[in-house]
Amino acid sequence: MAGFTQDDNRCDHRFPVLPAPDHAVSLLMDALWAGSFQDKSAADVLVGVIYNDQRVWDNATLRKMALDIMVAIGVNCIMYRFAYPLYIAHAISILEHNGDGQNGFTLALCKEVRVEHDLRCGGEREIIRFFLKRISCSCLKATYSQIKKSHPIRMGGCFTCKQSKKISLLKLCGQCNVVQYCGRECQAAHWPKHKGLCNEFVRIAQKQY
Repeated sequence: MAGFTQDDNRCDHRFPVLPAPDHAVSLLMDALWAGSFQDKSAADVLVGVIYNDQRVWDNATLRKMALDIMVAIGVNCIMYRFAYPLYIAHAISILEHNGDGQNGFTLALCKEVRVEHDLRCGGEREIIRFFLKRISCSCLKATYSQIKKSHPIRMGGCFTCKQSKKISLLKLCGQCNVVQYCGRECQAAHWPKHKGLCNEFVRIAQKQY
């Protein structure tokens, strides 16, 4: 990704050492790595892994291990201008949504729809901000300060007209709290397409909680 700066005095995160090859976290990371070369979304990869093996999803310790590894890799991708920080951010946003069993995982996939949309519409600023909020060091602060100067307003996107808008002006669907719109006209226009998914989002959330 162009435009990122190398911060002075930053940590050398390095790429974390994975556990044994047959460890649940290693298998998950291997699947994500392979999926990135096959043009699969992070959500599709996680569906394939977690629906067959829920150890990482159901175990808080394993989930934290996977998240720590993903955050470190994502920060490195930004610092050294590698590809894939957006792909990794999608996987992180899914694993961060706590919930039990497959219903909890399905709800996490629903909620990730808006996270993915915001990151794509918000561009470099939102991606850097995403990872900056998840690290304790100052590695990305200079990079984020620079990107804020060139992109002073946080942007998001309407699910209907697809136009980038100031994120504070976008309104969430009052029923599912997942998709967002720039106004009532766009919300009304999108409702025939959104209605089925909206009801499904609500049903899954109610079943989970």
